[in-house]
Amino acid sequence: MMAVVSHELKSPLHGILGLCNSLLEDDETPFQVKKPLSMMNSCTKRLLDMVSNIMDASVLVHDQKMRMSKDPVQIQTVVEEVITLSQQSSGEVGSHALSPGVHLINEVFAPLPVIEADRYRVTQMLYNLVTNAIKFTHKGSIIVSASADDERKMVKVDVRDTGIGIAQENIDRIFQPFDQEDR
Repeated sequence: MMAVVSHELKSPLHGILGLCNSLLEDDETPFQVKKPLSMMNSCTKRLLDMVSNIMDASVLVHDQKMRMSKDPVQIQTVVEEVITLSQQSSGEVGSHALSPGVHLINEVFAPLPVIEADRYRVTQMLYNLVTNAIKFTHKGSIIVSASADDERKMVKVDVRDTGIGIAQENIDRIFQPFDQEDR
C-alpha cells in the first residue's frame, strides 16, 4: 500500500517540479517571479523527499538498513533556504508563526567547505530545529550560525534561541521518537 500511495503522490509532484523548472529556465519569466518559483521548487522537492521517506519508514519498521545519499552540501545554501522557508511559511495556517518582536537571524557569513551528506536529511534536521525554536520563542531572537573545524573535518551548525528551553531532567527524553517536552 505504501508503494502505491508513494507512487501516486510522486507523479503530480514531478509534474509541478517540471513546470517550475521550465519557468525558471525560461528567459522570458520575470525576475520577480523567479524567486517565488524557486521557493515553490524547493518546497516541492521537500514534499517529494517526504513522500520518499514514507518508503524509508516502511524499511525501518521492517528492521532493514536505511540508505543515506551522499550529496555535496553547502551549509550556507541550506541555512538560507531554511530561514527563507521558515519566514515565508510562518503566516500559513497550521504553521508556527514568528511572535511579534522575535527576529530570525542568519549569521552564516564566512564561506564554509562543501560537506558530503544526505542533503534532504540535513535540511530536514535544520528545518526541524528552526521551526521548533519558532514555536517556543516568544521574545528575543533565533540565531543560526555555522563554523568549520578543519582539524576535525566537520562543519558545526548552531541554532540558538531565547525561548523557554528544556528542563535538565528532560534532555534525554527529547531524543525518543514521538516524545517532546511541552513545558
